Amino acid sequence: ELFCERCAPKCSGCGLGLTGKIVKVGEDSYHSHCFTCRACGSQLNGRYAKDPDGRPVCKGCHAEALEEQHAKQQARLIRQETKANEFNRAAYGLVWDEELSPSSIGCLKALGVPSDRLPNGTGLVCVQLETVRGRVHVRCAPTASVEASVNVSYLACALRVLREYGRETQFSLDPADPTNIGGEEQVKVFYPAWLENTVFGEVLFQSDYALKEICFGNRLPNSVPELVSAWDQAVKRDTATKPRASRQWFVVRQASVALAPDG
Repeated sequence: ELFCERCAPKCSGCGLGLTGKIVKVGEDSYHSHCFTCRACGSQLNGRYAKDPDGRPVCKGCHAEALEEQHAKQQARLIRQETKANEFNRAAYGLVWDEELSPSSIGCLKALGVPSDRLPNGTGLVCVQLETVRGRVHVRCAPTASVEASVNVSYLACALRVLREYGRETQFSLDPADPTNIGGEEQVKVFYPAWLENTVFGEVLFQSDYALKEICFGNRLPNSVPELVSAWDQAVKRDTATKPRASRQWFVVRQASVALAPDG
């Protein structure tokens, strides 16, 4: 076909008239040297992809664009999930209220300890061993160390369960429908059941909920880097893309009590 200079087909890259070797892509035509990646400018030699606007790009830039798009989608999903989690925490009381923490001094008073024998000068209390007339006694003493302190109310509750039931306290979030562990609704289960209406029971629930947030990757415990989320575990096992439901328990395998030089 013969065209005048004004009507001759134009290169979709440079806009000049097409002469010599050309590359045709769909309805677009290019000089061979103009057929380049619209992202990095490298020349395309037959292998290319298209960006969202339909422009040719090299395989490398296409892969980077897809990764960037995927990262934006993931960031958007994380923001949505974070917002939903914050709403649920506020709506269902899933945030620990510091005001609920019972006072060790108040607990000792409630247990009948005379005022003149209560620790003075601090609200922090530790458990101290002492030997009187050859017998070992346990008493509460004041301490300035947060690490050495115990909450007497929690300790008394745990000891009561141990004494009356011969076991440790336990809490579990169980499926509302036992036949469907992947269901959305869960129920609180306390062992023993009377813990449900106690602050100690609330501590068990909040601890369990925090551990589950870690399991799902919603909370990152910098102090326990070896504790990985269930998602990371699934990725490692190459099962992250498969439908699955599971339960996870945290069990203390080894615990110890350190005795300071002063008891």
